[in-house]
Amino acid sequence: MKYLAITLALAGSQAVAQNCASHDVIVEHLAKEFQETRQSVALDGVGNMVEVFASEAGTWTLTVTQPGAPTCLVMAGVAYQLVDEPLTLGEKG
Repeated sequence: MKYLAITLALAGSQAVAQNCASHDVIVEHLAKEFQETRQSVALDGVGNMVEVFASEAGTWTLTVTQPGAPTCLVMAGVAYQLVDEPLTLGEKG
């Protein structure tokens, strides 16, 4: 439901194609409308930037940005929790 709300709100203020817009527009909208800030960023296996935005209220949004392309909303939800667990990269167990 929130995903649809983001899409409709963006469509009303910017030209948006398939839930995508410039990175700046997406980031500004998530901050202004949902008080979400970037909580994590990573690259996938083909170089796409994957970001998770979240708010203190627990809303969250996942975005993907392909190199040289706009940022796209992938999914969103509620009940976001920050988990402070150590990374286990390279550990053998």
